[in-house]
Amino acid sequence: MSQLNNLIGSSCITGNRNTGLILSILQLKLKRSLFFKFSQRAGRVNGLLEGLSDTMQMEAIFSLMVAEAVKTSEIERDYLSWEDVMSSIRNNLGYGNSKFVKDPMARGVGELMVRIRQNFAEPLTDLVLFEWHRTLLASAKRINTGQWRKQSEPMQIVSGSWGREKIHFEAPPSHMLPNEMKTFIKWFNESHP
Repeated sequence: MSQLNNLIGSSCITGNRNTGLILSILQLKLKRSLFFKFSQRAGRVNGLLEGLSDTMQMEAIFSLMVAEAVKTSEIERDYLSWEDVMSSIRNNLGYGNSKFVKDPMARGVGELMVRIRQNFAEPLTDLVLFEWHRTLLASAKRINTGQWRKQSEPMQIVSGSWGREKIHFEAPPSHMLPNEMKTFIKWFNESHP
């Protein structure tokens, strides 16, 4: 708090009605600073990649795609084999020896990562999202893939033991999904580079 006092003056912290505005400006400056640092680092990574041979560039890109796929899957507590995802990505791009990937989830994640990389500039649509869903969960038996959920019960992220559950998030009701997703897709297509 003393650093913040030094930046904006103690009168702002002790109750000046402009405190909220000043804090918002400081937060914006901090976000800009962090974004600038991120951009610098991304530029350095890009420069490093450009200095590599074509083969090494592809291996680095494969590794980045695998890392993203594996880490993203961990959010859902799906722990995929690095080797299986790498094989799936390489197979889908036609690189190296074609190795059969036993894990259907790793096959789907690898295929999806390649598809997204190849089609990143195309507009997002509900049909594209449905196709990604079908690809990712091709082996799922109890999930209706390629469509918005229709269940009447709420979809929640919950932790805790039985009787002591804590709801961390509740998704919009199923009947609202088509309109909510339409709004999101419109925003995404209008705002991404």
